[in-house]
Amino acid sequence: MAKVKPSLRILGDEAIRFIHEASLSILEEAGLRILSPKVLRKMEEGGAVVDYKSKVAKFPSSLVMECVKKARKRWIVHARNKKFDMKVGFGELRFQSSGGQRTLVDPLQKTRRLGTKEDLINGIKLGDFLDNITIVGAMALPAAEVPAQILDVYTYAQLIKNPSKVVFTWINSDKTAPYVIEMFEALAGGEEELRKRPMVWYFGEPTSPLTISAHVAEIVRIFAERGLPLTFGPMVMASATGPATLAGTLALENAEILGSVAMAQIMSPGIPIEYGGIPHIFDQKSGSISFGSPEQALMAASITQVGRYYGFPVHVNVGLTDAKIPDAQSGLEKGATLAIGAMAGAELFGHLGIAGADQGACF
Repeated sequence: MAKVKPSLRILGDEAIRFIHEASLSILEEAGLRILSPKVLRKMEEGGAVVDYKSKVAKFPSSLVMECVKKARKRWIVHARNKKFDMKVGFGELRFQSSGGQRTLVDPLQKTRRLGTKEDLINGIKLGDFLDNITIVGAMALPAAEVPAQILDVYTYAQLIKNPSKVVFTWINSDKTAPYVIEMFEALAGGEEELRKRPMVWYFGEPTSPLTISAHVAEIVRIFAERGLPLTFGPMVMASATGPATLAGTLALENAEILGSVAMAQIMSPGIPIEYGGIPHIFDQKSGSISFGSPEQALMAASITQVGRYYGFPVHVNVGLTDAKIPDAQSGLEKGATLAIGAMAGAELFGHLGIAGADQGACF
C-alpha cells in the first residue's frame, strides 16, 4: 500500500492548539454522559469525577492526556491470509468497502430494496477481489432475511468464512458482541491468541453531543477487557448535534473522541486506539446530513491534523457523496473529498460503496 504523505494543512499550529484546549475544557467542565453504571464506576475508580444522578463523568485534563499517552498507536490487524495483514499507524493508506447498509441500490433500474443473503455474499466477493480494498465490508446487510437481533453475528460469520482479507461490519449490541469475539477466537486459536494477533476491532460511535449509550459503553468494556483494538468515531453534525461553526464542531468531535480514549484506557491501559474523525454538516434545506459537501472535505482534513497532533492513526469519512446513484455528482464529490483526506494524512477511508448519505450500498 502507498504511504501517507501529508501535504495539505487547513489548520495552523495555533488553531490546532485552540481546538485541543477547547476539547479539554469541554471534558473537564461538561464531561461525558455514560449510560452504563458498570463503566461509570470504572471511570470514578480511574480518576474521573462522576455524578451518578446525571450519569456524567468529568475528566480532568491531566487524566485525558495521560490516557492519550498510554494508548497504543501502532498495531497489526491479522487476516486469514497473512499476505493481507493490515498495518495500523504505520502511515499506509487503507480503503474499506462499506461496513454494511440495510438497502441495496440498483443504479440501472434506479431502485432500492432491502439487502439479502445473496447480496451480502456478492458484496464480500467484490471487496475481496478488488486490489485496492484493504478491508472487506459487508456492503449490503441481509436485513430482508435475517432477524435484526442476530444480524451482526450472521454477517460476521459470512465475513469470516468467505474473504481472505481483514473484514468489518457493525456490532449492534453488547449481547451479540461476545458471540462475534468468540468466532474470531475460534479462528485465531483461542482468547490469548486473538489478544496477541487481533483479527477484529470495535468501531464505537458516541451519540453527539457528549453521550455514550449503554450498549456502546458495554461493547467498549467487553473489547477492552480482552485487549482488542478500538476505533472511536462520533458523527457530530454542524448545526444539528454540534455548533454551527466548523471550528466548534471540530472541538466537540475531538472532545468526544478524547473522552472515549480516556474511557477505554482507564479500563485497559495501552489498548490500541484509532482516531475516527468523522464530523459532518447538517443540510438545513433538506433536513438531512450531507456526505458530499465542501465542509465535509474541510472538516475531514482539519480533524486529520488534530488526530495526528496526538500521534493517532486517523480514520475519516471521505470518498462519499450525497448522490443517490453513481453519476457525475457522485464522481465529483467522492473524488474531491477522498483526495483532500489523503493529502491531509489520514490512513483509513471508509466506507466506500455507499449511495447517498447512508441511503444504501451500491456495487
